[in-house]
Amino acid sequence: MNYISLETILSRGEKVSPRVLYKLLHPVVEQLIDVRDSGDATKTGRLTAKSIVFTPDFKSVEVFSASTNEQQNVMDWGDIILKVVDRVGYTDKRLKIIAGDCMAGNIDSLEELHLALERRINRSIYKLIIGIVLTGLSIMAILHFLQ
Repeated sequence: MNYISLETILSRGEKVSPRVLYKLLHPVVEQLIDVRDSGDATKTGRLTAKSIVFTPDFKSVEVFSASTNEQQNVMDWGDIILKVVDRVGYTDKRLKIIAGDCMAGNIDSLEELHLALERRINRSIYKLIIGIVLTGLSIMAILHFLQ
């Protein structure tokens, strides 16, 4: 089967299909997690537009190389997404922010990246919220008993 690399798609100078952008989001991040978890040494390298390939019908995407450094993969993913978003033809500010955060090191794990793409926040914020709620309930209970 012939594959089409993202590098080839970008080099055409045309608008990039939203379908291509969609495939670069969760499917690529999931593959990066699989590579990290499996320790697949055959896929060692940097994540680049050349290492991401699509089937001719764009129904599937494959990552052929990725870094063994998770943070490097997150940064490389951010760089690639910024290039693609600029070529899609509409402005997706949320994706640009996420990609910028990846490149700046504000998102440094693939799990955080998944959460950001799903419009969820880091789980540690939930602990803070629960702590605040429990503190408030405790104060209310103490005030109730003092009356």
